[in-house]
Amino acid sequence: MESPYAPLSESAAKALGDKMYDKRKVASQEIEKMVTEFNLKNNSAQIRKLIEVLSNDFAGSRDANKRKGGLIGLAATSLGLGKACTLINNNGFIHFPLNLLFRIPTNMSMNWLRLSYIV
Repeated sequence: MESPYAPLSESAAKALGDKMYDKRKVASQEIEKMVTEFNLKNNSAQIRKLIEVLSNDFAGSRDANKRKGGLIGLAATSLGLGKACTLINNNGFIHFPLNLLFRIPTNMSMNWLRLSYIV
């Protein structure tokens, strides 16, 4: 049975929603490594799925800690992509950073300084 947060591991998903910043930070480092590996293997489907999970299940959550975890996870995703602003597949170009930017404005009701500190 596949995890509801796949491709995130259960431990990373739990840590992203944790109250402690340090646990969320460790989970974000794992996400960054995963995205880097997916990017090297040109596995754009897994990157898209990860962005969807982070934005819908975490950044869009009503729980403040999960929301913070989602934002730090999206930031880690963009770091993992690095200079690879686009990936090319059979259908053409996929612009991941643009996709990431459209996920963050739902959290703009939060004070901007507080948001930038979290991320």
